Amino acid sequence: MVHISPLNNLRYAVILFALFFCAPSFSNPFVLPMTDEVVALKPHVHMYNGNEYKNISELINSQVVFSKFSVKPHREKHWIKIELENESDLNKRWYLQLGYPSMPMMHAYWLKDNDIETISLLDSQSSYTNRIIDEPLLFLPLDFSPKEIKTLYLHYRILGDAPISLKVFPEDKFKKYQFLNNSINSSVLGFMSAVLILVLIFLALNPNTSYFYFAGLILSMSFVIADMAGYNHKYLWPQNGATAEKNIAYIMALTNLFYVLFVREIMQLKILNTALYRVYSGLILMALLMLFINISHNVFELLIMTSILLIPVLVYTSIWGVRNKLTSSRIFALSIISHTFFVFGLFLFSMLFTNPFPSISLFSYVSIGYVLEAIFFTMTLSHRNYTTKKHYQDSLLSRINEANELLMIEQKNNQLLQEKQDQLLKFTGTVHDLFQPLSSVRMAAGVIPEGSGKDIKNHIDNTVGYAESLLKSFMLESKEEFQGLNSDLILGRLFESVILRLQSSAKEKNIKVQFFNSHITCKINQENLVRILDNLMSNAIRYTQSGGVLIGSRYKSKGIEIQVVDTGIGMSLEETKKLLRPFEQSEVGKQGYGIGLYVVKKLCEQSGFELSVSSVINKGTCFKILIPK
Repeated sequence: MVHISPLNNLRYAVILFALFFCAPSFSNPFVLPMTDEVVALKPHVHMYNGNEYKNISELINSQVVFSKFSVKPHREKHWIKIELENESDLNKRWYLQLGYPSMPMMHAYWLKDNDIETISLLDSQSSYTNRIIDEPLLFLPLDFSPKEIKTLYLHYRILGDAPISLKVFPEDKFKKYQFLNNSINSSVLGFMSAVLILVLIFLALNPNTSYFYFAGLILSMSFVIADMAGYNHKYLWPQNGATAEKNIAYIMALTNLFYVLFVREIMQLKILNTALYRVYSGLILMALLMLFINISHNVFELLIMTSILLIPVLVYTSIWGVRNKLTSSRIFALSIISHTFFVFGLFLFSMLFTNPFPSISLFSYVSIGYVLEAIFFTMTLSHRNYTTKKHYQDSLLSRINEANELLMIEQKNNQLLQEKQDQLLKFTGTVHDLFQPLSSVRMAAGVIPEGSGKDIKNHIDNTVGYAESLLKSFMLESKEEFQGLNSDLILGRLFESVILRLQSSAKEKNIKVQFFNSHITCKINQENLVRILDNLMSNAIRYTQSGGVLIGSRYKSKGIEIQVVDTGIGMSLEETKKLLRPFEQSEVGKQGYGIGLYVVKKLCEQSGFELSVSSVINKGTCFKILIPK
């Protein structure tokens, strides 16, 4: 039996403890891939979160302990390291993707056999030309000799403290990535440019606030996509990273501004929802304030926070629009869903925590979201234009039908007028023909002897004379009526005659009755119009306690409109409908039989007039009679 002493047990325990807790210190280097595949280095990287070491020499000499890599560190600057190995017998180059178009700080070093080699010393003042690799997104070259092992150190800071990418591309895969990534980004920007051109054409043909805001939104979205692809820093402002950081804050603030302006306009919040309109106005002021503050202080992180606050407002707006069945509200809701899911959801989650789909770049979420929004917003505007045009066409057809109906009424009126004229002419002809037999009677009476039949002769002569006088009066009345049917009626004279008949009633109540001395003329049945105006004026005087009554006329697009306006007791809408029925009276101050307005309604229908009423309780009433052209 072998006896193990307590001291040996203690030694074994110490060795096991060291192996267990210090395993990272003795871990093997990560072998770089020989195949055409992209490898993530994050699982093999170690991190140090301290900020007290300003350079690589101080860090190495201090022999600090690196811990497991944290996806989302809690410090502004970070140190990371990883030991890499090229196991091939050839000189090899790999490319390390950092994942951003620019970084406030990116210092990279090699450590081999205590020798330090600087790879990159980029910071916020570095220009695009200071990069080692000419690629819109930052990459570092990883050059190795055959069988070489060395340790990579990175000291970096990312805008918004976002997570770093750390993917390794073999040389062939890197070239394919460049081609594919540039092709996709160019296609996306080409699509956005096509939408922008289309919107600008619509804006030029039909100046509209919605088109203007949408054009601004598409332009700012395009700049965001171009910036996240690295094109802005490469082509527009390659001077230094600080300029790129400040400009992306401007672009994001402008995107939020145009987004809120467009949603407020397209949903017609000023008319349909004043509370939401005020909320969006506040968000607009906030976006303008961000643009102003960004002049002196970078507001990138503040913009991220305000974008998060925008999510519930947009979601509520889309739900409100769908519930109220607004035009194109469902298509608009789809755009909000895509924006919330891709731009706010996946992108911000990846920025603040971790990318749930590591194979997809976090900037791709923004591009996908913006492209979908551009499609859905374009569909929203197109559908709204289609709906507006359809409504306009329906309205136009309705007006044409109304015009046809008015034409038929006018034709019917003309037919009735012609029939009446024919009847008058027939009657006049008959009366005229009666003069001949009467003349014969008078001649026959003349042969009666003076002595024997003087009384009979006088009686016949008087009777014939009376009959002739009656026939002459019939002839004159028919002549006047015939001429009246074919003459123009001057409305001003008609108004004056109506007021003269009712002046005494108005004076008793100390009411001022006036008429607008209109010279407008029209061919209508004077008798019906006089009865209509008499009834309306009588009612106006009856229900007016103080003030006055005015009658006048004016031209309208559909014809001539006569108005009778009073300052009386007024009526509600329900009471107005009630009074147009027979034997109905106002509950206030019942007078008469309640038949006057019903007579007015029927006379208007018979004459082809349009009767309308507008009234305000305790302020007065206005009756309108439209005489069609």
